Amino acid sequence: MRDPASLQALPQPSIALLAWLLLPETRKQLLFHSIPPSTFAKQLQQVQPGILPPHFEANQAPSAIFALDRPSSSTARRPVVAYHGTAMENLHSILNTGLINASGTRLQRTGAAFGDGIYLSTRHSVAYSFSRPSDSWKKSALGTRMRCLLVCEVDMDKIDEASAAGLQGSQSKVDSSSDVPDDYLLVSRTDAIRLLHVLLFCDAPPLAALQEVQHGRVHRPAAKINWCTVLVSLYALGMLLSGILANKSVQLQLKYLWRRWQQSS
Repeated sequence: MRDPASLQALPQPSIALLAWLLLPETRKQLLFHSIPPSTFAKQLQQVQPGILPPHFEANQAPSAIFALDRPSSSTARRPVVAYHGTAMENLHSILNTGLINASGTRLQRTGAAFGDGIYLSTRHSVAYSFSRPSDSWKKSALGTRMRCLLVCEVDMDKIDEASAAGLQGSQSKVDSSSDVPDDYLLVSRTDAIRLLHVLLFCDAPPLAALQEVQHGRVHRPAAKINWCTVLVSLYALGMLLSGILANKSVQLQLKYLWRRWQQSS
């Protein structure tokens, strides 16, 4: 690709893809910072006043909460906080290009029971069920299995506009007897969704490990002693020593060394 003529002969989409991959300044740079649950609850209140912070079960509490440093400005008059569950391998693409309507394409991973669009839920537990666990990297202090949950602001006015225009919005129907559940949001317009937070779930106690990673210290749990193995090993060693000491040649050698030691002392 050192020949400029070869580069110019490429189709425009290919050039745009190469520029996105090789030139960081051509793609949107998103920065996140970790926040405590109390700050997370306050920020949700700022988006949707009166909303209650999500209640996580003990085994489903997020390991870390990341807030977008400079989220795009909100123009929504009727914003609603909603959650979107996805796999970890999709996170990089979502952060750089946003959520897209993948219904009916090769990128679709779950069914479209209520029509085409981007599926979100006002209940985090519903969205969590669509967040597939993914393997972490080797020796990760965060855990071996990870999930992520996206927290978004949904502009309900834009959904209503899409519905009025004949597009599938939050009230899409598959047939006359199948309505979208109340805690589901089905969005066809990508500009109706604004990313706010990323919730990270790990299979290891997270915050202490995450803080140690941030400070350059990796927490390694203390090794547990298997006393059954220790006793079996000691028994085998005792049997080996008794067998050696029962050997006559060994006994004679020990007596000879004992006499030598007594004479020298």
